[in-house]
Amino acid sequence: MSKDYNIVIVEDDTLSRFTLKKMIHQKDNMYISADFDNAEDCIKYITNNDVDLIIMDALLPNMNGIEASKTIKKINPNIKIIILTPETSEINIINTLFAHADGYFIRDFKQDNLQKIIFYTLSGHGGIDKRMQFSLFNYINKLPNKVYSEFTGTLTSNESTYITLTINGFSKSEIATYFDMPVANLYRFIYSILEKLQSKIGLENLYQEMKYDLC
Repeated sequence: MSKDYNIVIVEDDTLSRFTLKKMIHQKDNMYISADFDNAEDCIKYITNNDVDLIIMDALLPNMNGIEASKTIKKINPNIKIIILTPETSEINIINTLFAHADGYFIRDFKQDNLQKIIFYTLSGHGGIDKRMQFSLFNYINKLPNKVYSEFTGTLTSNESTYITLTINGFSKSEIATYFDMPVANLYRFIYSILEKLQSKIGLENLYQEMKYDLC
Protein backbone atom coordinates (compact mmCIF):
# COMPACT_ATOMS: atom_id res chain seq x y z
CA MET A 1 0.00 0.00 0.00
CA SER A 2 1.68 3.21 -1.15
CA LYS A 3 -1.10 5.79 -0.84
CA ASP A 4 -2.41 7.37 2.31
CA TYR A 5 -5.65 5.82 3.52
CA ASN A 6 -8.41 7.75 5.25
CA ILE A 7 -9.86 5.77 8.13
CA VAL A 8 -12.94 6.54 10.23
CA ILE A 9 -13.57 5.02 13.65
CA VAL A 10 -17.09 4.58 15.02
CA GLU A 11 -17.07 3.53 18.68
CA ASP A 12 -19.30 4.80 21.48
CA ASP A 13 -16.84 3.91 24.28
CA THR A 14 -14.40 6.82 24.65
CA LEU A 15 -11.48 4.74 25.91
CA SER A 16 -11.89 2.11 23.18
CA ARG A 17 -12.07 4.82 20.53
CA PHE A 18 -8.90 6.47 21.87
CA THR A 19 -7.09 3.11 21.97
CA LEU A 20 -7.98 2.32 18.36
CA LYS A 21 -6.79 5.74 17.23
CA LYS A 22 -3.50 5.29 19.08
CA MET A 23 -2.92 1.84 17.58
CA ILE A 24 -3.61 2.97 14.01
CA HIS A 25 -1.52 6.14 14.19
CA GLN A 26 1.58 3.96 14.42
CA LYS A 27 1.28 3.44 10.64
CA ASP A 28 2.55 6.31 8.48
CA ASN A 29 0.21 5.67 5.54
CA MET A 30 -2.99 5.53 7.60
CA TYR A 31 -4.80 8.70 8.59
CA ILE A 32 -7.71 8.93 11.02
CA SER A 33 -9.84 11.47 9.19
CA ALA A 34 -12.69 11.37 11.73
CA ASP A 35 -14.08 9.47 14.70
CA PHE A 36 -17.63 9.26 16.00
CA ASP A 37 -19.53 7.80 18.92
CA ASN A 38 -22.58 7.00 16.78
CA ALA A 39 -23.36 5.64 13.33
CA GLU A 40 -25.65 8.45 12.26
CA ASP A 41 -22.89 11.07 12.28
CA CYS A 42 -20.58 8.71 10.41
CA ILE A 43 -23.16 8.23 7.66
CA LYS A 44 -23.51 12.00 7.29
CA TYR A 45 -19.73 12.33 7.09
CA ILE A 46 -19.19 9.79 4.32
CA THR A 47 -21.69 11.51 2.04
CA ASN A 48 -19.39 14.55 1.85
CA ASN A 49 -15.91 13.10 2.42
CA ASP A 50 -13.67 10.46 0.89
CA VAL A 51 -13.20 7.48 3.18
CA ASP A 52 -11.27 4.27 2.49
CA LEU A 53 -12.05 2.27 5.61
CA ILE A 54 -14.46 2.37 8.54
CA ILE A 55 -13.74 0.48 11.77
CA MET A 56 -17.05 0.18 13.57
CA ASP A 57 -18.37 -1.30 16.80
CA ALA A 58 -21.28 -3.69 16.27
CA LEU A 59 -23.07 -2.59 19.45
CA LEU A 60 -23.66 1.12 18.91
CA PRO A 61 -26.58 3.04 20.45
CA ASN A 62 -29.59 3.92 18.27
CA MET A 63 -28.53 2.59 14.84
CA ASN A 64 -26.20 -0.31 15.63
CA GLY A 65 -23.12 -1.18 13.59
CA ILE A 66 -24.90 -3.92 11.66
CA GLU A 67 -27.62 -1.62 10.35
CA ALA A 68 -25.05 1.10 9.72
CA SER A 69 -22.77 -1.20 7.72
CA LYS A 70 -25.63 -2.15 5.39
CA THR A 71 -26.59 1.50 4.95
CA ILE A 72 -23.02 2.60 4.24
CA LYS A 73 -22.55 -0.14 1.64
CA LYS A 74 -25.66 1.11 -0.16
CA ILE A 75 -24.31 4.67 -0.18
CA ASN A 76 -20.79 3.71 -1.23
CA PRO A 77 -19.97 0.01 -1.71
CA ASN A 78 -16.28 0.88 -2.26
CA ILE A 79 -15.78 1.84 1.39
CA LYS A 80 -14.25 -1.06 3.31
CA ILE A 81 -15.82 -1.85 6.67
CA ILE A 82 -14.45 -3.78 9.62
CA ILE A 83 -16.99 -4.71 12.28
CA LEU A 84 -15.74 -5.24 15.83
CA THR A 85 -17.74 -7.13 18.39
CA PRO A 86 -17.25 -8.27 21.97
CA GLU A 87 -17.26 -12.02 22.44
CA THR A 88 -20.97 -12.29 23.15
CA SER A 89 -23.62 -14.91 22.52
CA GLU A 90 -23.50 -17.16 19.47
CA ILE A 91 -26.71 -15.73 18.01
CA ASN A 92 -25.34 -12.16 18.31
CA ILE A 93 -22.20 -13.22 16.47
CA ILE A 94 -24.25 -14.86 13.72
CA ASN A 95 -26.32 -11.73 13.27
CA THR A 96 -23.18 -9.58 13.17
CA LEU A 97 -21.84 -11.70 10.31
CA PHE A 98 -24.71 -10.52 8.10
CA ALA A 99 -23.68 -6.85 8.28
CA HIS A 100 -22.39 -6.82 4.66
CA ALA A 101 -19.00 -5.75 6.03
CA ASP A 102 -15.56 -6.73 4.72
CA GLY A 103 -14.11 -7.97 7.99
CA TYR A 104 -15.48 -9.28 11.29
CA PHE A 105 -13.37 -9.54 14.43
CA ILE A 106 -13.67 -9.94 18.18
CA ARG A 107 -12.10 -6.87 19.68
CA ASP A 108 -9.36 -8.43 21.83
CA PHE A 109 -6.59 -8.17 19.21
CA LYS A 110 -3.17 -6.63 19.71
CA GLN A 111 -1.74 -3.76 17.66
CA ASP A 112 0.16 -5.99 15.22
CA ASN A 113 -2.97 -8.02 14.51
CA LEU A 114 -5.03 -4.87 13.97
CA GLN A 115 -2.53 -3.61 11.41
CA LYS A 116 -2.65 -6.94 9.59
CA ILE A 117 -6.46 -6.85 9.61
CA ILE A 118 -6.45 -3.34 8.15
CA PHE A 119 -3.85 -4.28 5.53
CA TYR A 120 -5.80 -7.33 4.34
CA THR A 121 -9.07 -5.41 4.24
CA LEU A 122 -7.68 -2.45 2.30
CA SER A 123 -6.02 -4.91 -0.10
CA GLY A 124 -9.43 -6.32 -0.98
CA HIS A 125 -9.23 -9.45 1.16
CA GLY A 126 -11.88 -9.94 3.80
CA GLY A 127 -11.37 -11.61 7.11
CA ILE A 128 -13.36 -13.25 9.88
CA ASP A 129 -12.15 -14.06 13.37
CA LYS A 130 -11.73 -17.83 13.64
CA ARG A 131 -13.81 -17.91 16.83
CA MET A 132 -16.66 -16.28 14.95
CA GLN A 133 -16.33 -18.93 12.25
CA PHE A 134 -16.68 -21.64 14.90
CA SER A 135 -19.85 -19.95 16.16
CA LEU A 136 -21.19 -19.84 12.62
CA PHE A 137 -20.46 -23.48 11.90
CA ASN A 138 -21.88 -24.52 15.27
CA TYR A 139 -25.05 -22.59 14.44
CA ILE A 140 -25.26 -24.35 11.08
CA ASN A 141 -24.98 -27.75 12.78
CA LYS A 142 -27.96 -26.88 14.98
CA LEU A 143 -30.28 -25.92 12.12
CA PRO A 144 -33.49 -27.98 11.83
CA ASN A 145 -32.86 -31.13 9.79
CA LYS A 146 -34.83 -29.98 6.74
CA VAL A 147 -33.18 -26.54 6.65
CA TYR A 148 -29.74 -28.06 7.29
CA SER A 149 -30.16 -30.52 4.46
CA GLU A 150 -31.36 -27.85 2.04
CA PHE A 151 -28.57 -25.47 3.04
CA THR A 152 -25.72 -27.98 2.84
CA GLY A 153 -27.07 -29.04 -0.54
CA THR A 154 -26.23 -25.56 -1.86
CA LEU A 155 -22.56 -25.79 -0.79
CA THR A 156 -19.76 -26.72 -3.16
CA SER A 157 -17.50 -29.61 -2.21
CA ASN A 158 -14.72 -27.13 -1.42
CA GLU A 159 -16.99 -25.13 0.88
CA SER A 160 -18.02 -28.28 2.73
CA THR A 161 -14.38 -29.29 3.04
CA TYR A 162 -13.47 -25.84 4.32
CA ILE A 163 -16.06 -26.15 7.10
CA THR A 164 -14.84 -29.62 8.02
CA LEU A 165 -11.19 -28.59 8.14
CA THR A 166 -11.97 -25.52 10.27
CA ILE A 167 -14.10 -27.48 12.74
CA ASN A 168 -11.36 -30.08 13.05
CA GLY A 169 -8.87 -27.44 14.13
CA PHE A 170 -6.69 -27.01 11.06
CA SER A 171 -4.92 -23.65 10.92
CA LYS A 172 -5.46 -21.11 8.16
CA SER A 173 -2.05 -21.86 6.70
CA GLU A 174 -2.78 -25.60 6.69
CA ILE A 175 -6.15 -25.05 5.01
CA ALA A 176 -4.58 -22.70 2.45
CA THR A 177 -1.95 -25.34 1.69
CA TYR A 178 -4.66 -27.96 1.24
CA PHE A 179 -6.47 -25.78 -1.30
CA ASP A 180 -3.20 -24.52 -2.82
CA MET A 181 -4.13 -20.86 -2.42
CA PRO A 182 -2.94 -17.83 -0.42
CA VAL A 183 -4.28 -17.56 3.13
CA ALA A 184 -5.80 -14.18 2.23
CA ASN A 185 -8.08 -15.87 -0.33
CA LEU A 186 -9.72 -18.23 2.18
CA TYR A 187 -12.26 -15.55 3.04
CA ARG A 188 -14.00 -16.31 -0.27
CA PHE A 189 -15.23 -19.59 1.14
CA ILE A 190 -16.71 -18.08 4.28
CA TYR A 191 -18.40 -15.20 2.46
CA SER A 192 -19.99 -17.59 -0.02
CA ILE A 193 -21.20 -19.77 2.86
CA LEU A 194 -22.64 -16.71 4.60
CA GLU A 195 -24.45 -15.59 1.46
CA LYS A 196 -26.03 -19.01 1.00
CA LEU A 197 -27.00 -19.24 4.67
CA GLN A 198 -28.59 -15.79 4.57
CA SER A 199 -30.67 -16.83 1.58
CA LYS A 200 -31.77 -20.07 3.23
CA ILE A 201 -32.68 -19.07 6.79
CA GLY A 202 -34.38 -15.73 6.10
CA LEU A 203 -32.11 -13.09 7.54
CA GLU A 204 -34.78 -10.53 8.26
CA ASN A 205 -36.61 -12.91 10.59
CA LEU A 206 -33.41 -13.62 12.47
CA TYR A 207 -32.55 -9.94 12.63
CA GLN A 208 -35.93 -8.94 14.04
CA GLU A 209 -35.57 -11.52 16.79
CA MET A 210 -32.20 -10.10 17.83
CA LYS A 211 -32.73 -6.39 17.14
CA TYR A 212 -33.32 -5.22 20.68
CA ASP A 213 -30.63 -7.44 22.13
CA LEU A 214 -28.06 -5.87 19.84
CA CYS A 215 -28.93 -2.25 20.56
